[in-house]
Amino acid sequence: MKPIANNEWSSGELVNAAENVPAVLTDCSKWVSDIPDDQWSSGDLVNAAQSVPTITIDCSAWDAEPASWLEVVVSFDGTTSPAMLVDQTLRLIEALHDQYRSQGIALEYDTHRSRTDGEHVVVALGVNAPMSVELRERAVAITRAELAKVVGAKLERTDWTAAA
Repeated sequence: MKPIANNEWSSGELVNAAENVPAVLTDCSKWVSDIPDDQWSSGDLVNAAQSVPTITIDCSAWDAEPASWLEVVVSFDGTTSPAMLVDQTLRLIEALHDQYRSQGIALEYDTHRSRTDGEHVVVALGVNAPMSVELRERAVAITRAELAKVVGAKLERTDWTAAA
């Protein structure tokens, strides 16, 4: 398969593929149900479709280098199976994302920097705006709290790195 260059994968235009389809009549009279007849819906379906105005999305910064990123280095005990290791790492990433968002911290999982390093899992979380020392400390505290919930995991270290 030929790789797609950045300028080849999209024309930059969204194509409207919506179409109207004719109504479909469904006879439900012979369906068996525990719901009493007087609680079934009846009548005509209401058309709720609406047109919305075109929007423009600026994607020019999507490949931009983050201003800084947090690397969370985790080890798992020797009894953790590979499947459980993947499951626990994904759960950790999801929990961190949710907790960061709830605290107003805009850290996002960085697939390019996340990796394994020997026996460690390195979860990289990037941010595109400068973060105060207080927010960085809060992010590390959240990371420690969430990691404490992961079975068989141990936080080895956290590293903040700023883009050059």
